Amino acid sequence: MFLSCLHHISVVREFQRQDRELLDQQNSAFRNHRLIAILLTRGEAHDCPVADRLICRVECDLTTEISARTLYQEAATHRHGVKDYVSRDLFEVLMKDEEHHIDFLET
Repeated sequence: MFLSCLHHISVVREFQRQDRELLDQQNSAFRNHRLIAILLTRGEAHDCPVADRLICRVECDLTTEISARTLYQEAATHRHGVKDYVSRDLFEVLMKDEEHHIDFLET
């Protein structure tokens, strides 16, 4: 019984650690997005009308999404080549998610 409790506690701690890592990644992504937004609204871009800045942001986001999709596609192809099908499937899911973002930004 004691070992079962220890195992349960270690599993819970691992999930908590993974949750903290995910939260850190999300916070980092948010900070990066804010940094890009700040950079796009400074200097020459600041003198442009709001609509022009918005178009610039969407174009930048689209470029980033296309680059990410390409990276995931290359990673999925590589993982397939080394017979790591679990990772390949993960990259394919990420790639499809990026494709949805691209479709949204293109419309």
